[in-house]
Amino acid sequence: MNQEQIENVFEHMGYVYFREKFPFKLWLNGILDEEDEEFFLSFLDVYRLEDDDAYCFDEFLYLLRIYQYICKHNDLPVFYF
Repeated sequence: MNQEQIENVFEHMGYVYFREKFPFKLWLNGILDEEDEEFFLSFLDVYRLEDDDAYCFDEFLYLLRIYQYICKHNDLPVFYF
């Protein structure tokens, strides 16, 4: 994802503070280079973060990496149990 796509996802989900502060840092970090908008939308939908300055970028990045790891390594079949 590029910086503009990240901004659009934040705007679509209503995260004004994150849209102003995090897109350049996320793009520069490169964590979303291999991901698409659907992944990022699902992350924001699952975590439902509060849109204020309570989160620093490192905390946001930590949550995103956890979600990315879970999605990547979730190889269980549908009827596993």
